[in-house]
This record gives sequence, C-alpha cells and structure tokens, in this order.
Amino acid sequence: MRQEHGEWRWPRNLLGVLGTVGALIVVPVGFVVAAFSVALPMGLDGCESSSDTATPRDLGMLVDPAGAIVARVPSCQGGTASALQLLAPDRTVLWRAESTAESQLTEFVVGVAPPGFVDVVPLGGPLDPSTVYEVQMLWLHNATASSDTTAAAQVDSAVQLLGGARASFAPADLVPDSVLLRSTRVTPEDFDNTACTD
Repeated sequence: MRQEHGEWRWPRNLLGVLGTVGALIVVPVGFVVAAFSVALPMGLDGCESSSDTATPRDLGMLVDPAGAIVARVPSCQGGTASALQLLAPDRTVLWRAESTAESQLTEFVVGVAPPGFVDVVPLGGPLDPSTVYEVQMLWLHNATASSDTTAAAQVDSAVQLLGGARASFAPADLVPDSVLLRSTRVTPEDFDNTACTD
C-alpha cells in the first residue's frame, strides 16, 4: 500500500494478484456447488431417485369369504418384500414374517406367513375389531428386529419402508367385496389403478 495525493492506495499489481486468487477460489467452489446440485436427485448408487421408491405405497385391505384379513399389493410397488409385520397402536410388533431373500407378492394374509416366509413373531390371537392396526411390507431385512417385539425404532424405520408398502385398518371396517384404500373403499378391479395414482 502506498500514499498517492494524500490517499493510501493498493498497488495495481497487488490488486491483480488478489483478483486472480479470488477467481481461483470462487471457480472451484462454484463447480462443487453445481456438481452437488446435479448429484442431489441421484441415489447413493448413482441412479435417479423417484417417488416410487422413496415413498411407501398403500396396501389395500379386505377380508376373504372365510374372514381372513388380506393385504393386497399394488403392482407399482413391485411386490418385493423380505419382511411383513403387523403393529399395534403402541407400535408393538404383533406379527412378523421374514424371508431369507426378497420375494414377490401380490397379496398376503395378515398373520400367516406366505410361501417363502417364516413367522418370527407369531400372531398371538384374534384382533380386536375396533382397534386400528398397521400392516407393513418391508423390503429391507433387519435380522435384529425379530428378537425384540417392542423395538419399534428398529422395525418401523423409514429406511425399511423405502420401496415398501403399508396400510392402517380396523378389522371391523373390512368387507369381502371391496378394498379399503386410504380410508376409501374401491372395487377390486379399480384397486391397482387407484393405488398407483399419486
């Protein structure tokens, strides 16, 4: 810095150096920000994220002619699951079935392990007709969850529900000739189209 005409001024060559240094800092930072903004919509594996895999789908609920509670899986979910479970209102696991490999399902009876699954938390008895339960279809297997029926934080995590499906229902609200979907009754024929419409 030098004094000119009674004022202190930075040498022009020094200002040029500072400007060059500033450009060298700003350009890489801008590049990193731009790269991050492009990568943000991408998944951890480099694949583009979508609402189909990021948001749990809704199961359809009904009873069969014998009175068994059936969960119907929408085709847009893909039918892939490695664990099924039923939760009480306090998030206690009342029933859980697990598979050693991801299995394809179009529907399953709540409380009964479908082919390829094994009950790890058997259903202890009939459900209360007026109680609201939640059934979940999980795609990510959690080997530690089955040993603790009260570990809601383990078995009901957002990670396990990614790409999965769930539904809340009271047994008394279910009938054989229509599917309960998001608290609305739809026909079995319209279920898949309605469930797969966001």
